[in-house]
Amino acid sequence: MADKKLLQGKTVLITGASRGVGETLSCHLARHGAKLVLVSEKGDDLKQTQEKCQAEGAPDVDTHSCDLADPKAVQTLGEKLAGQGVDVAIMNAGVFVGGEDDPLKGNPDEWDRMFRINVAAPMRLMRLLAPGMKDKGEGCIVCISDVEAVHTGPRHAAYAASKSAYEASYQPFEWQAAPVLGRLSTLHLLLCKRAGNVAQTSMAEETGKQGGQGAIDPHDVSEAVLLAFRCSANCVPEEIVLKAARPQ
Repeated sequence: MADKKLLQGKTVLITGASRGVGETLSCHLARHGAKLVLVSEKGDDLKQTQEKCQAEGAPDVDTHSCDLADPKAVQTLGEKLAGQGVDVAIMNAGVFVGGEDDPLKGNPDEWDRMFRINVAAPMRLMRLLAPGMKDKGEGCIVCISDVEAVHTGPRHAAYAASKSAYEASYQPFEWQAAPVLGRLSTLHLLLCKRAGNVAQTSMAEETGKQGGQGAIDPHDVSEAVLLAFRCSANCVPEEIVLKAARPQ
């Protein structure tokens, strides 16, 4: 049973909220009393997520359609949200470029866009939102990454590079968070998404593998994220690795 008081009064930002893990996570947090700020480039899908969250009992659901590959758009969004105040920022948005079976092939322009979304956008948002958390003396930033950041295979070179850069940018922020931002908690979630091991995600579609039996359910990802809020103030989950029990 959902605990409506767990996130009561908390404003939670979720990027990539229109589908997959982001959509499921949004609905999950709605059931726990969070006021939601949902961000995605896909406005129509985002509207559907908003309606689902309202049906789940979220006290307030705000939506922002934003192209995270556009630095100016991200800056504008971050400044607006910083002015409104965000208690929890969940950096879930990410893209995968298909056709990377050969590291010598691929479209460098698509690589650039992927880096802007997977690396630059969350860095910019964290930088803009952290001062408000510092002023409050508490906050939480959840960064959802991928195991390919640390265990790179023979494929998906550009994607793995973007996730490695994402981690490299996040870790110094994490080291600075505790002394500078007071009670700021950080949770680093590595998803074993290779070969579509998380069901219902765009990456599963790009790789042509939809998960199926043995795939990680997005609800499990949501439960992992909630650990950051269920622990006492003296316990800070830093990294959780989710792995499919029966990989495809």
